[in-house]
Amino acid sequence: MKALMLFLLALCFCGSLLAQVERSPQAVDTVYASDSASIVMLFAEPISLVDLGTGDFIARADQKVLMLKATRPNPGRLTTLFVRYGDEAYFTGFIGYEKSPAVYYYDCRNLNPSRRLRLRTETDGSQTLSARQDTTALVAAKLSQLAELPTEIRTVGITENHLELMLQTVRNDGQASYLKFGLRNDSSMPFVLDFVGFRFREPTKGRELADVLTVIEPLVAETVAEVGAKTEASYLFAIPLYALPRRASLEVIFRERNGSRSLMVSVPMNYLLTAKVL
Repeated sequence: MKALMLFLLALCFCGSLLAQVERSPQAVDTVYASDSASIVMLFAEPISLVDLGTGDFIARADQKVLMLKATRPNPGRLTTLFVRYGDEAYFTGFIGYEKSPAVYYYDCRNLNPSRRLRLRTETDGSQTLSARQDTTALVAAKLSQLAELPTEIRTVGITENHLELMLQTVRNDGQASYLKFGLRNDSSMPFVLDFVGFRFREPTKGRELADVLTVIEPLVAETVAEVGAKTEASYLFAIPLYALPRRASLEVIFRERNGSRSLMVSVPMNYLLTAKVL
């Protein structure tokens, strides 16, 4: 009897593992998220862009980790998922809603060739890495130039909870868009930064359709971890070039680590489209 029970437990365990494999991105095109807990997707290389298709789901990327969550219960439809990671590697699929997903962790480090697309063939990995490092160094040098520019924009920002976050300067070049923000802390408590998120919002024409949100990661960032009471600091970012219609906007979210004083600035796309060349 004891041997039979052990056999049945082993059979159930194997069945559970098979279910995990069947629901992984290597086997199907759809991952499932809920509105109560995030699911996690782990990629082999750092993530640089996430496009969710609609606003029914939200995403946060941190290096090789992508976290997905539904914005409301039962959106009722699938939405597209597009992830760019590493040196021009892509994952394409869909996100669906489940109240209690069977899988909360998707290991995408060994994707099948059909799920991972590369736009070019790398003949020399060292040359590719060197070129990427050179580009990063050039972008970082441009941020130093941006830091020296005076404040040119005074109408894009938010003042809330004794904190003021303002967009100050925008520039473009052939590599990136460059943004300078100023954060002033008028409160008597320090503002400790958790993370800064970037996403493009493109309104849809029909009311029945949600806005299209595209999450991006900065190429280079110069940030201050803590803004003390009654002080201010500058934040510099270089983000990938991304052209959208004038009605679109770039949303920049500063989130506090030990509190809920999150700040979001919506930058009209026109500021990026008409920025001077750095």
